[in-house]
Amino acid sequence: KIEINHFKGLYGEHAIDLTNSGKNLMLYGENGSGKSSVANAIKLFFQSSVKDVNVVDYENVFVPATNRNTGFIKMTIGDVGNTRSNLPYILDNTNNRQTATFIANANKIKGFLDYKSLLKTHYLDTDKVNVFNLLVEDLLTDFINSRTTNTIGTDWEKLKTDIQDRRTTEYAALKATGGLLQQFNEGLTELLQEVETKANELIAYFNYNVRIKLHFNNVTIGRTKGFANENIELIVDFFDKTNLPEHHRFLNEARLTAISIAIYLGAVLSNIQSGYLFLVLDDVFIGLDTSNRLPFLKILDDKFSDYQIFMTTYDKSWYELVKSENKPN
Repeated sequence: KIEINHFKGLYGEHAIDLTNSGKNLMLYGENGSGKSSVANAIKLFFQSSVKDVNVVDYENVFVPATNRNTGFIKMTIGDVGNTRSNLPYILDNTNNRQTATFIANANKIKGFLDYKSLLKTHYLDTDKVNVFNLLVEDLLTDFINSRTTNTIGTDWEKLKTDIQDRRTTEYAALKATGGLLQQFNEGLTELLQEVETKANELIAYFNYNVRIKLHFNNVTIGRTKGFANENIELIVDFFDKTNLPEHHRFLNEARLTAISIAIYLGAVLSNIQSGYLFLVLDDVFIGLDTSNRLPFLKILDDKFSDYQIFMTTYDKSWYELVKSENKPN
């Protein structure tokens, strides 16, 4: 059950109770109706497991002065294994953090995807598409580096700290053979191969004759300061055309959207977590016509049957189609 009060575009209290109506949620609303506010509320709720979130900062601007500071996000999450009670977990002006382990683990999945996020993988004014920051600092940041047993994000932050002063023992250790830089590069290469494999499995659902490669040639130490070669190039093969030049300027929007979705969801599938699994998909279908949306539903059915899925759309016909394809259960 999701309860939201005075949050962003939502004035007053709103509740969505899935207890008896079904596992997944498809939310329809015209632009500006507040559906993205629901998606953002869920996102912030889980992110509060790793940082303080003050919901008052997101309070609806039309709330009268006498009713200020009353916004909240509340989620009641059940458990079929009965290992925890169906307790409400609340973010409000007195509680800015979720401390339950299962919420923190669920947040690591990075199961949030919106149309603006898809733009990060393609709509760039450059000849090549570099997804290093997207992968290392976002999608893969909570993945475990098999070489160090730390997360990729932890290793990357330590590398950036240790390289600041070349006179320290930390710097000498990071650049040594078998040191942290080599371990980071080897671990990241291994993870990228897994994500690439998963992403190509998903792209195949669309029958676009497209495959991707995530080309990483190791981060190196710069000549003056900092690191060089912070680059993971997204390379696309299209039919028999390998390494398609400037694919983001050649392929149509449907293919670019499919590639983007596959990278995001491929990363989700590669990040093995136990406990509560969920996806929040906020208007990710904009770039796909109806014939290409059906394969996307097939992906969700085949690959994410264990996940609770929250989808939003402004497209009424698409909403009706999803509703007919996915009866409540």
